[in-house]
Amino acid sequence: THSSLLLFYMQKQSPPLPPPPPPPLNSLFIITPTQKNEEASDDYKTSKASIGDKRSSGLKTERLLKKKMFLIELQIRSVI
Repeated sequence: THSSLLLFYMQKQSPPLPPPPPPPLNSLFIITPTQKNEEASDDYKTSKASIGDKRSSGLKTERLLKKKMFLIELQIRSVI
């Protein structure tokens, strides 16, 4: 079956797979389809501007990314 193949492949690879590269900053602000386009672009501009203002927010997004990565890793491990 597919899952056993995957398991075999994962076991064959002794070094752990490198984590996927973090998405570009702008992809963190996912625009919901319910919003109107003008609203969404305004929202996007302000969120980008506020990131430029606060240096600490860069750290926050980095932490969020790490958290996301960790959660994704957990999900992958629970699947295997």
